[in-house]
Amino acid sequence: MVSGPAWPPRRAVKCCRAAALTAASGFRPDSAAEVPSQSAAPAKLVLERMKTRADFLRAQKGRRQSQIGLGIEVCSSPAPKPGTVRLGFTASRKVGGAVERNRAKRRLRAAAAATLPLLGREGHDYVLVARTATLSRPFAQLTQDLEKAITAAHAALDRTGARNSMEKRGG
Repeated sequence: MVSGPAWPPRRAVKCCRAAALTAASGFRPDSAAEVPSQSAAPAKLVLERMKTRADFLRAQKGRRQSQIGLGIEVCSSPAPKPGTVRLGFTASRKVGGAVERNRAKRRLRAAAAATLPLLGREGHDYVLVARTATLSRPFAQLTQDLEKAITAAHAALDRTGARNSMEKRGG
């Protein structure tokens, strides 16, 4: 009776390692610092994470926009830092179990890292709300949804800001 090792030799594992690295290269990085700039100009804004419940509740009272793949809540930061945008993510149980919620938030982080440094406004807080369509929507359409939501929210903030300044002037 001949016995041999239970596991394949180390040489056979190298091909799996190369396949794993190739598969991992197809995913977008999670942080904005790891996103390579596609143009010659560097990204304008730095993304900072919101973590406290009070920040999320304040953003909830701000301007809301919704698209098929996501929802967004925008408000001005209480103590803005120059060159930064604060960002938070949320996914309720309606999205699914813990695995689906985590996947939805990862997709939102990747979309935000690609979009917010270019379209975000300094001194504003953004909360991205996951929906059930966040999981199944193609990534290109998810980033388009985010771009539309951001531009619509900024336009609405500009309108309310202009209206408030007119009321202050007495017009």
